Amino acid sequence: MTTTRTFVLVRDHDVTGISGTGPVADGVVFPDGTTVMRWRDQQGPNADRGVRPTLVVHESPESVTALHGHNGATRIVWGPEMAVCKHCGLTITSPRAGNGWIHADGGQRGLHRCNPNDTGLPYGYDADPVDAPCSLGCLGAKGDA
Repeated sequence: MTTTRTFVLVRDHDVTGISGTGPVADGVVFPDGTTVMRWRDQQGPNADRGVRPTLVVHESPESVTALHGHNGATRIVWGPEMAVCKHCGLTITSPRAGNGWIHADGGQRGLHRCNPNDTGLPYGYDADPVDAPCSLGCLGAKGDA
């Protein structure tokens, strides 16, 4: 996996009485599976006790669910995948699974097609992550990809 993915930890029922309900933490899963999560600033039932946000590193998103899921009381809500385009080197995102990749920044922001020189003009490459196979009509990848 060469993509990075964000998530929000949403607590539907606070079984411990500490964090409250709703979005309680934000996280990111890195390409090697390492998962980093930061608890949100606490305005819930324990704010008067000085509960503060902390940063936690987990080996995987499954570890987050196993530790904080409380048998379904808390769930991970995934954000879009993020990657580097193998043709132009800009950030690309896949906002809806199975719907392809689009550029997240630069002159091609919001477009499926790629422009290695970032002039904003249409170009012949599809936005694809570094480890993705080339689609029909691909003329090659930038750099070592």
